[in-house]
Amino acid sequence: MLPEVSGRALALNEPAKHALAAVEPRGTTIHFTFGTSVMMDFVKNWLHFAQKAGLTPLLVGAADLTLLKACSEMRVPAAGIIPELDRKPKQAEVYEMKSNWGYIRHHKSDFLEMGLVKVAFLWELLAVGFSVLISDLDVVWLNGHWQRWMTHSDPTHPAVPEAALIAAADVLVTTDGLDVRQDARGGLAGIIELNTGVVYFRQTVGAKAMVQSWRKAMLHQKGRPDLTENVNDQSLFNQVRRVEPDETSVGL
Repeated sequence: MLPEVSGRALALNEPAKHALAAVEPRGTTIHFTFGTSVMMDFVKNWLHFAQKAGLTPLLVGAADLTLLKACSEMRVPAAGIIPELDRKPKQAEVYEMKSNWGYIRHHKSDFLEMGLVKVAFLWELLAVGFSVLISDLDVVWLNGHWQRWMTHSDPTHPAVPEAALIAAADVLVTTDGLDVRQDARGGLAGIIELNTGVVYFRQTVGAKAMVQSWRKAMLHQKGRPDLTENVNDQSLFNQVRRVEPDETSVGL
């Protein structure tokens, strides 16, 4: 039996309903990851370290029913999503990836589809009122000190002076370009690729605009016959950030 849909497009399992009923969304950051059942070992590893670091509330976004069921059996807060963000619904169902591939990243169409579903989760969580700290399943959280770098919202855990500006940004994202000297001066050195392995979306109009622009950029690519695995949610996040001056790009 599918879990009850929670008023919007999220289908929360019982542990998620219990965990999220105890918090007020506005002013709360939800720690979120996302995947499929073929990544179960990664899911368990992410959960182990996130729970050890005391990250709460947390939520696993399940792209198939097998993962959603497994999370329910482990009493882990998880959610499926009703796949009707961009099309008229035919029936009530929870989104489920139907790929036979063992690793989604090597399947060009499903990798982009996964990006669209991930962004749908982000939109729903932001729309409810949460800020969202999303991290990939291969991320290991060693401690719970994320607040000092990302937010001014909790006076008992103020942001460090070095993070005074970034802790007020709508969106925080990591980068593949590591340059200590440039970081000390501020700004990005040349053309740097942003890495969406860890992204913080504050509950703001600007963050919501970024999520919608990201989603539209992916929708524009979906179904292209020449699609490759290099066209994915991360590459399109970078495209949106660059604000390329043509009619097909979506920027802020």
